[in-house]
Amino acid sequence: RRPEQYEEADLLPIDRWILQRVNETTKKATALLEQYEIGQARHEIDTLFWRDFCDYYIEIAKERLYQPEKHGAENRYSGQIAVYYSLLGILKLYAIYTPYVTEYIYQDFYRKYEKEISLHETLWKTTETDEIYVEFGEHLKEVIAEVRKSKTERKMSMKDSIPELIITCPKKFSNFYK
Repeated sequence: RRPEQYEEADLLPIDRWILQRVNETTKKATALLEQYEIGQARHEIDTLFWRDFCDYYIEIAKERLYQPEKHGAENRYSGQIAVYYSLLGILKLYAIYTPYVTEYIYQDFYRKYEKEISLHETLWKTTETDEIYVEFGEHLKEVIAEVRKSKTERKMSMKDSIPELIITCPKKFSNFYK
């Protein structure tokens, strides 16, 4: 089902981060395309999709999405909203490079929820970027990268739990980690 209207303030900080990254990348890609920097725009989109969305966001969100009994229905819904709208935004960005596959995905999943009959009739919508969430996401990625590095050095599986993780962060992010 299509996520209903939502208040971004009700979303978890990590979900707000990925939505802000899509927003930020949409602005960057627009500016680059207006300067005919097609390859650089594609690089920005690829970085968003492969690094931020796939390598980090999906890994962070998947347990919440699949185990609402453990994390709560509200946290799951926050993740569903973020996945729905961030992936829709990413599809829009990729549509100029891979028009057929993005249209296929749109028709197969999004069409029944969206009013536009084609992905290619949608608009790239942007808002003012909320930098604190972009910065928070970058900080969290650094934390995750350190944990992954530590596990690799200790020859641990990425699935292995660690007994304790102490996160040192700027005060402005302290509530985001709760």
